[in-house]
Amino acid sequence: MVFTQYYPQFTLEQRSLLYHTLYDKGLWKNEYWGDESQIKTLLTPKQLTEDFNKIEDFIFQEKVDERTIKEYEETTYAPWLLFVTRCVSVKRRNLDKVGWFDERFKKYGLEDWELGYRLHLEGVSFVSMRERVGYHQEHPKAQSEADGNNENLKYMFEKFGFSDPELNLFSFCPAYDNIALYKDHLRSLDKLKKKGKKKKYKNMNQEWKSLAKEFYYQ
Repeated sequence: MVFTQYYPQFTLEQRSLLYHTLYDKGLWKNEYWGDESQIKTLLTPKQLTEDFNKIEDFIFQEKVDERTIKEYEETTYAPWLLFVTRCVSVKRRNLDKVGWFDERFKKYGLEDWELGYRLHLEGVSFVSMRERVGYHQEHPKAQSEADGNNENLKYMFEKFGFSDPELNLFSFCPAYDNIALYKDHLRSLDKLKKKGKKKKYKNMNQEWKSLAKEFYYQ
């Protein structure tokens, strides 16, 4: 999370992160508050070109536990969750085939995973490369991101229906809240299938579908 610019539309949480990121390194200036009508440049493109290492002083390193990282890297279940567009590479021919981003997504959330999901349905494989680093310039966020996620998930159900347990599970256990729990549920379902417990597998699948439909129609 990089703060090379200050936006007046930042949420209070973003302002707090920006303040502590710069203050702890002696870079904070009280004048950054003041005029709340203009974007303030904290690190210029010229400075980055001359010495890219300066960006390290403007990074807020979000702490992510190792289990969460491993679950994103694990591709047996819902590999399309790796398709996060702040740092991703995909062949153009695959994008041409599935149709690129769906422009019906207007609010925050799920537009990259939805594209990743379509690539997954076409048989595209996914791999995580830890040595790659992505720098994400923080920009103003919607005050209610949850509403965007919910609205966009409902659109995904309109588009893909309720036949896939990976999507149905999102309605009551979204991966963005707890990916480890999300994938543990998928493992439990898969275990029933592998052990030949057809009735329990069918019942669990049906329960998830019912919960997804309840979410969609609420």
